[in-house]
Amino acid sequence: QFVSRIADSLSFVNRIQLKREIVNSDFGLEVYEAMLLYHYWVISLTPEHYTKARMALEKAVRLEPQSAPLKAMLADVYAANCQWGIDLDKNDLELSLKLADEALEIDDCSHYANWAKAYNYFLRRDKDNFLHYVNKSLALNPSNTNIMATSAVKLIMTGEVDKGFEMLREALRFNPHIPSWYRSGMFIIHYLKGNFEEALSEAQHITTPNFFWGPLMRAAANGQLGKIEDAQKELTELFRLVPDFVDSGRGIMLKLFFQEKSVEKLIQGLKLAGLDIEDI
Repeated sequence: QFVSRIADSLSFVNRIQLKREIVNSDFGLEVYEAMLLYHYWVISLTPEHYTKARMALEKAVRLEPQSAPLKAMLADVYAANCQWGIDLDKNDLELSLKLADEALEIDDCSHYANWAKAYNYFLRRDKDNFLHYVNKSLALNPSNTNIMATSAVKLIMTGEVDKGFEMLREALRFNPHIPSWYRSGMFIIHYLKGNFEEALSEAQHITTPNFFWGPLMRAAANGQLGKIEDAQKELTELFRLVPDFVDSGRGIMLKLFFQEKSVEKLIQGLKLAGLDIEDI
């Protein structure tokens, strides 16, 4: 079941590439498992799978210190911790950058390494360098639909809506089985345009368990539509996943959205849903 879920989330071409990366190497079973755990975490985004992937990749990098993909995957995991605050460590952004640079030094044609560098620049709010490394990563491997879809969502969050929309559509065309949380990109586009019914429809397709953006987005869209009972059910789930959201919510959203007006519009929907967040 574990391997089949990973296979379902990858396009046919991506599955072949992952197999080649493993078969054409001298990596042992522990390294192979680390790669699989990384891809499984990308699907699920749960803290439990994050911790397993991080620990496995840290060990794998010690075993294979000249592997650009392994170092890049670990860089991605460290960067994600800065975004989500799964196991907060102030050094993780710097560790992520160091690993991404080392991966590029080993193989500057690794699409994983270029993506890791792009993600780091995204978290530093350096839009120009983010776009540079995203474009390079996708040029090196245009069939990695996970990186394509993740890049698309983040492009949308920087304000590059049209480019992000086309990239996300392309990813879905190549692989309709990518994890449901990628639909958050479509939600953002519709929500910020005021198309709240369409935004809600997209948010209802986000079924990733314990992914707090799902209830957050559904609460905001329902709030804008005046569906207060539905909105408050989503707020209850949001508080279950992020108990301190009243205090931390604005900061969480500002980590991802480059334009403060986007955050304000989400907060507007949450207020209409009944959330008292005047002090955020």
